[in-house]
Amino acid sequence: IEELFLRNLFFEHFITKTMNIPELFKKMKSIQINLINFIENDDDMEEKYQNLTGKIKDEQIFKDRDKFKLFIQLLSNVIKNHNRVNNFLAKIQKILIFIKDEIKQTFSNYEIFDFFKNNKIILLFLIKENIITIDKRIVDIITTDKFKLRKYPEYFYKEIKPFIGNDMNEIIVSDDYENNRKKGENENYLCQLIREDSIDQFITYVNRNDLYLQKQIKMSIYETNSLMMHKQLTLLDYTFFYGSLQIVKYLLSRGEKLTESLWIFAIHSDNAEIIQLLEDESLSPKNDE
Repeated sequence: IEELFLRNLFFEHFITKTMNIPELFKKMKSIQINLINFIENDDDMEEKYQNLTGKIKDEQIFKDRDKFKLFIQLLSNVIKNHNRVNNFLAKIQKILIFIKDEIKQTFSNYEIFDFFKNNKIILLFLIKENIITIDKRIVDIITTDKFKLRKYPEYFYKEIKPFIGNDMNEIIVSDDYENNRKKGENENYLCQLIREDSIDQFITYVNRNDLYLQKQIKMSIYETNSLMMHKQLTLLDYTFFYGSLQIVKYLLSRGEKLTESLWIFAIHSDNAEIIQLLEDESLSPKNDE
């Protein structure tokens, strides 16, 4: 998180011309600490929420467009990269409701979309809360090849249908469609078992269906985790991402091999035992990760 924060801080070169960088860093670092404390801890959750919102008010973030923008970029990066611990999305949504009026008053519809364009599930929430409105400019972006690869048109089919006519195959908008969009995860039953690390049910499912353990997981239109939206993943990739240690050990016992490409999933899982497996094999992260 600190690395992402610092990257944003120094990339925002226009701020360097108008603000004292050490002072700005100190203020944003304090907000960041309160943000992470709120996200990662369920104990005294309301108190931690009040600490965060109080700090935002004290630093007068809403009164300075540049500082407000920096805070939103920090929030967007946390949403994109942080492990989705218990109540993660609910807490993010609570923060977005807190800044709802100010963000609409300060930034244009397109700017708000641009802040969160890499977060499908958050964009859906912003649409539902009337914080952003789908218009032709946004539709033109999410129907480009980059976003098609991540299945944005299907995920937002209900919202973009008035703009695309018959240019896309009809998607049945059912209760499952709405529920799956809100969950933002692969709806496949096998994926659910992995996320829950349900080892007994997983083994039963594998044996009953004579499942090939090196199979790739079918990409889902409902997937919203940025690491998994645009690439085919193996079962081992998926178990590492969710830190499902019991299923990881089972797959390894059945002949699956650890590789350096698993590092990015292991880091995201924030599971010390998962990370230790790679360290024990003296595997180093790939240079591009």
